Amino acid sequence: MTRAGMLNLIARLRMLTQAGQSDFTLNGENYFSNDHLQDILDQNVTYLVNEPLVWQPDIISGGTVEYHTCYAGYRDFEEATSGTAYWAVRTSAGDLAGTADYTADYGEGRITFTTDQAGTAYYLTARSYDIYSAAADVWLVRQSFYSTAYSFSSDGQQFDRQALFDHAVVMEKQMRSRAGQNRGRGALRKARFVRADVNPSE
Repeated sequence: MTRAGMLNLIARLRMLTQAGQSDFTLNGENYFSNDHLQDILDQNVTYLVNEPLVWQPDIISGGTVEYHTCYAGYRDFEEATSGTAYWAVRTSAGDLAGTADYTADYGEGRITFTTDQAGTAYYLTARSYDIYSAAADVWLVRQSFYSTAYSFSSDGQQFDRQALFDHAVVMEKQMRSRAGQNRGRGALRKARFVRADVNPSE
């Protein structure tokens, strides 16, 4: 069953692969359903467990430093609508930060809190997906479906169905060359962590 937090990733995967809901039929089952694409994405996932989030300090008018925005160092996440087993932001004490307290950019791996967090340490448990590797796998499946296609001539017409397979090979290689871009990409900038619970002059 398709998880709610996967719908945007599935839509992007369809765009990269031009995958329709009924491009092929095998044993009475149409391809590619949302469940089919979710299965392929789940084979291209990185699991993060208590990954430290990195703060990007905000300089407010007057020179005051506040902490609203942090980054995960990964991108293309399954969204919180799938549940806390798939997306959870917690403090070092294990307390869950509610989604009402922040806005998440799941594509960029950026979390923006509505109020100053004073450099509080937060940790992310989530799933990051290599969407280009998944797209390459979809094109690989297409190669399997197209493998029985062949070119032929009839009544003075040329039917070059082999080109479908050849195109799928090219697209699989293109997507594979971009695999791994969910890691260490995006707007991650490291900043010095400022403890709010100690006196730095001591």
